[in-house]
Amino acid sequence: MPNSIKSRILAILSLDVEVIESSSGIREELQIRATDEAFQKPNGWAITSEVFTQSAFFKFGFDSQAKNLQDFYVARLSEVATYWQLAESELQAIGLNLEIIVNGLSSRLTALNHSTRVESLEVSGRLDVVDENLKLIPVDEIESYLIRFVSLVLLPLIPDDMDIEYGDSSEIGMPEGAVTKVLVNKYERSPRNRAACLAHYGSSCQGCGFSFAEKYGEIASGYIHVHHLVPVSQIGNDYIVNPIEDLIPLCPNCHAAIHLQSPPFNLEQLRTMTGYVEEKHKI
Repeated sequence: MPNSIKSRILAILSLDVEVIESSSGIREELQIRATDEAFQKPNGWAITSEVFTQSAFFKFGFDSQAKNLQDFYVARLSEVATYWQLAESELQAIGLNLEIIVNGLSSRLTALNHSTRVESLEVSGRLDVVDENLKLIPVDEIESYLIRFVSLVLLPLIPDDMDIEYGDSSEIGMPEGAVTKVLVNKYERSPRNRAACLAHYGSSCQGCGFSFAEKYGEIASGYIHVHHLVPVSQIGNDYIVNPIEDLIPLCPNCHAAIHLQSPPFNLEQLRTMTGYVEEKHKI
């Protein structure tokens, strides 16, 4: 499980982490930390996962000497507030309830602004690991909940479009014999956009339901393309991407197929081709 989590976070967030596992009695615990020296304890952040018999608890917080990093995080929260709230609603719908705790008290994202004096901040999530039929949620599904939690809480620390230098688009390849090149534009390559999109949708293909992890195992965990639904020709200079409404995760086959005409097919047309019926609130 630690290696799978590590590879999925690297694939989704382009972030290298270490995952430390421990267990005692009825509790299984994981701690996730960035490997970058700049974020080493006591100057960084940590995410913990504790799984008990009935419930799982996730927590994100900062180290004792990471005040500057925490202030940076709080300042960036306002930039991702809309996407955070949409992703949070989706997580709540699938059973993961989030809480922001500021200065030891439960708070709301909308209550945080530049005038808020934040001495401590953490984000927690609670998941019942026994479903409505009194069956245990499989371990791999609990891991998927954790990855969605990680993708969301690290969103303010992920570089935005302005932090990365790249051209307007680049080739990602095409099926053998195809005449239409598949391009990835800068909105799809933005780490923050990708993280926000996958925190909301998960990493299964929205066109056919394909999961790399289910098919190829741990080594492919978290691998997925992100497709930009708005045709580049319709984008103006003042366009600001909404990674929840404008981006969707697609497997390479569906990503190639959706670009077989110009402008690309929409998601409904793609699903008609694949025959895929979405499972509501799929992890």
